[in-house]
Amino acid sequence: MNDDDDPLIGRIRSALDEGAANLDGATRSRLAQARARALEPRHSHWRLWLPAGGAVFASVLAAVLWLGQPAPLPGNGFSGVADLELLTSNDGLELYQELEFYRWLEEENVHAG
Repeated sequence: MNDDDDPLIGRIRSALDEGAANLDGATRSRLAQARARALEPRHSHWRLWLPAGGAVFASVLAAVLWLGQPAPLPGNGFSGVADLELLTSNDGLELYQELEFYRWLEEENVHAG
């Protein structure tokens, strides 16, 4: 159903038009100014804060990512994979018999490097 086809809407529109025609000039002027102010586009002040908000968001994200990193494991930084390879290797026991020599060799390399 179209708005122009409804007789009730037509009667309301004509009553409002008659009421507006009976208003004085000053009131009509104020109503026209109020209508113009209501229809003019609004300036968005939030757009001025958009770069600052983006910077704050980036800072918070960086802090969360930086503080959320796990702490480094204590020790010399070697993983247990090397130890696992030693335990599962098929080498003979001669490696373990000369373990003191290998420890000494490692200490010499650490002191030399």
